[in-house]
Amino acid sequence: PNPDSDLDGDGELNARKDEIVVLVNLGDEAADLTGWTISDARGVVFTFPQGSVLDAGANLTVYGGGDHEYVASGGLKLNNGGDSVVLSDARGGLRQTVSWDRAGSGEVIQP
Repeated sequence: PNPDSDLDGDGELNARKDEIVVLVNLGDEAADLTGWTISDARGVVFTFPQGSVLDAGANLTVYGGGDHEYVASGGLKLNNGGDSVVLSDARGGLRQTVSWDRAGSGEVIQP
């Protein structure tokens, strides 16, 4: 939530565009993420488009900006002073929540 480097690779540090959410598939099968959402206290900030698949053992990154496959068009807008990132499946079922009270500069928040 509080990036200290140019994570989206556009050549400039921008607190909103350089936020990222990384998903890791620890399972043995690919996961079809079509229609899954990432949300925070404000609501849904990203919805995975048709055909979004996360292979077994792989990871993918949703960026707050830049030129990437998965970009939250309005930015991720994660709150440094406390927030939660919620991953929900296409039916609205909770799959993962990660919360924090305060995020220091460049701090990585993990489940």
